[in-house]
Amino acid sequence: SCWGVSGDGSTMVGLGWHSGCAARAYRFSTAGGLVDMGTTVPGSPTRANACSADGTVIAGWQDSQAGARQGVVWTNGVQRIITTPSGGTLGEAGGVSANGTWVIGQGSSSNNFLGWRWSQATGYLALPASPIPNLTRTFPTGISEDGSRVVLFYRTQFPPSTAGEGYMWINGTLTSLEVLAAQSGITLTHDIRMALPLGMSREG
Repeated sequence: SCWGVSGDGSTMVGLGWHSGCAARAYRFSTAGGLVDMGTTVPGSPTRANACSADGTVIAGWQDSQAGARQGVVWTNGVQRIITTPSGGTLGEAGGVSANGTWVIGQGSSSNNFLGWRWSQATGYLALPASPIPNLTRTFPTGISEDGSRVVLFYRTQFPPSTAGEGYMWINGTLTSLEVLAAQSGITLTHDIRMALPLGMSREG
């Protein structure tokens, strides 16, 4: 299954299956063919969720031996597990900026299930907790090329999707998508919820 594609459409990434039901992250391009991204935990599966515009930086997850999804980034094929400053593992990485600098993902018990932003230069940054008490999980889905904007939604751990609420994080400030729409002159009736934003342009 394909989970992401590069900006020029030349590379796609996703999940493949080996004999014996072994799941592996892969990347595919016409020039390079199908490449198994491997696993750094013997016997544990991986998946690639997204890639940079040129396909060289890939975000996804690596299962631990216990079966928990750990957020990872592959840079030119080399895997790195993303952690908190104290070494706590995080949930799966779901997005990468067009230039490959920034990675975003879901939290885990090690950081109270807060979404996060990461780069090689700046390290880990926790995104804000939900302003709605019962929506305890953060799902970042897109990040601008300069890392200043993250589109995300808060939801319970499981569906329905109607339980979600969409926001944009802009330089540390969290604003609901309904408020952003109103600021842009878009009129929404009160029965409309912008629940699950799933992507954002590279300039945000």
